[in-house]
Amino acid sequence: MPMDLTGTVRDWRGQPLPGARVTALGAGWETIGTATSDAAGGFRLQGEGTIAVEAEGPDWQGPAREIATLPRRFRIPGCPRPESPTVDLRLRRGVPVAVRAFVQGRLLEEVEPSVQRAIGDCWFMNLKDEVAPGAFRWRAGDGCPWLVLPPDEAIRALVLWSVPGFGALVCHADNGGRGLRVGRDSAGVCVAQDGTYQLWLNEDLARTACRRLQRVWAQYEGEGYRFGSEAVEERQRALAALEAMEAIVIPTAAGCDSLAARRERAQHADTALANALWALEHVVLERAEQDIQRYRNQARTWTVRLPDGTPAAGAQVQFRQIEHGFRFGIFVNQTGQPMRRDPLGGKLWTALKDLGINQVTVSMLWSHHEPQRGQYEYREWDTDYPVAALRDAGFRLKSHVSVWFWHGYYPHQWDVFTPGWIYGLDAAGVSEAVYEHQRALAERYHEHVASFQAINEPMLSHTNGPNLSLSETIETVRRSAQAIRDGGSDGPIEVNNCCVFAETVNADVREQGYERMPHEFFEELQAAGVDFDEVGIQLYYGGYMYSGLFSGGFAVRHLLDLSEIIDRYSRLGKRVNISEVSVPSAPPPEDGPYIGEWHGPWSPERQAAWVKALYTLCYSKPCVQEVSWWNATDKGAFIHTGGLLTTACEPKPAYYALRSLIDGWKVSGETHCDASGNALLRGPAGTYEVTVAYGGRLYGPFSLHCGTDDLRAEIVLAGPNK
Repeated sequence: MPMDLTGTVRDWRGQPLPGARVTALGAGWETIGTATSDAAGGFRLQGEGTIAVEAEGPDWQGPAREIATLPRRFRIPGCPRPESPTVDLRLRRGVPVAVRAFVQGRLLEEVEPSVQRAIGDCWFMNLKDEVAPGAFRWRAGDGCPWLVLPPDEAIRALVLWSVPGFGALVCHADNGGRGLRVGRDSAGVCVAQDGTYQLWLNEDLARTACRRLQRVWAQYEGEGYRFGSEAVEERQRALAALEAMEAIVIPTAAGCDSLAARRERAQHADTALANALWALEHVVLERAEQDIQRYRNQARTWTVRLPDGTPAAGAQVQFRQIEHGFRFGIFVNQTGQPMRRDPLGGKLWTALKDLGINQVTVSMLWSHHEPQRGQYEYREWDTDYPVAALRDAGFRLKSHVSVWFWHGYYPHQWDVFTPGWIYGLDAAGVSEAVYEHQRALAERYHEHVASFQAINEPMLSHTNGPNLSLSETIETVRRSAQAIRDGGSDGPIEVNNCCVFAETVNADVREQGYERMPHEFFEELQAAGVDFDEVGIQLYYGGYMYSGLFSGGFAVRHLLDLSEIIDRYSRLGKRVNISEVSVPSAPPPEDGPYIGEWHGPWSPERQAAWVKALYTLCYSKPCVQEVSWWNATDKGAFIHTGGLLTTACEPKPAYYALRSLIDGWKVSGETHCDASGNALLRGPAGTYEVTVAYGGRLYGPFSLHCGTDDLRAEIVLAGPNK
């Protein structure tokens, strides 16, 4: 896909900008080529695999404190991609802010390089939780790290930061919820004697975390939740440390050393931040345990009658839940572990059954099923993954990635999941090809596969291979869903997405209409009347990839962040699937990505602790009906060392942690019928084994399936056992 790209770079006033550095980017954000704009702001770039171009002003080649613009990224429009596009790139204004932070009592720029990793990636949002312009810079000669912010806008900075006594995770710096602002009405930053804006990071992180703690605490208490002494004490310590921090006065007189005061404030700030994060984690998990009783263990009424309709007043009812209605899912990589190698009844599938897994996600890769237009190839896939046998073994089946426009490095990764012939089609042709493919899949497999996926990961930078606009993508999803229905499936249709905090979405490209924050794309699908039933969200936060195909990772997020993002997607009014989730059981290698740490380096035991925490959180949410772990084993796992089983299919601590939860959330007990024959109990959706003792006789066992919405059931006593 050769491209001859020309264009003009302009400053924020609209004037041609000479000396700008222009970079052609591929789908993996690799550099295809670079150029420097001429005296008229013009440039020319040639290369293959270009999907976007980014311009950086000449001010970025000098000292950070002299930066006056923000880089501009632009996705080359057109489906199929044009051979000779011309683009106009207008930079935004930018204001540099020095990030002053202490680590181990020293300024960040003074510590060893290994300790400087205390600060990692940075993301920018506005107060509406929309992706905002902004940049993070720390190059040789900069002294300290710098943020470059748009002037006169309230910005929230999300910083991957190492918190002493808690871990390394994404922390919020937003001036206690009011936003960081530079320009006419500055807020959350101060001005140094040389006129430079400064953000004292330790202080702002502590201030923001404590304000968040106070808000959440008041909200949860108002909703009737109560918390244990550990959370109470952590909250008290956090607020006391914050008060001590604010009490230290920063000297302003000329010649006074303010750095000593800042250093002392940072010590209190670190204490406040760590305790606030611990308190918030305990609050989230304690609320989750209470919500399981509120929302999962629902009040149920079973009416017991004799064959003539007479109530079995006083009957003794014994019950035992034998299956969950909640979907505890798994993904087994059929490429690395096909069923001809790991058959049903073997070590792998026996372990999954014993674990309590009741759903299996099956990959239906378009590139494998239709490598040439109209030539469908299913035989090998059917051998490796016989869906009828899986269904008969008791697993609910769910399709996955049948439409996934992922494209990595050009050219060898552009047809891994999407057939290469797609790239020559226009938008209408792509939509029609999707319809034909999805209908063929549904017609062939709908008797065995309970639910299908309309699209996976739409409108993100790395998952728009055909280069569809927003309206074209919406139409493609509409046709995909229609094809599933026309193919005979009446099961739920899922739209699945990743990077649910919009951490990969670029503000410029979003404004252009070629990337969307995942939650807003769901809203746009709904506004367009597209037929889909379930919202799939991926929670890989804390995981990293380390393979020939995938690399990078997902920075650790606080459990409160995860709780609130699930709640945000629940407001769409549809069922939410935690469609993919995993964390590793070993830390990244030295040359691997830095993604932070949850209380310390990943290990088998820490992975198990995370499984317990995350599954408890997700299971407590009434909107969530599924959590699917990715992958079953470490062999070929998407998240490196992220399996519940080793490559030899031996259970890891995380396996036992999850099995304990699944078994522990089942209920059993005994109740009695009232005068109307009604037996009252509390329990989650699922299948129950029930026996009834009445009139000196024992009836049953009965198998009773109870759903989330059907809270009443009837048992008719006929044919006593004795």
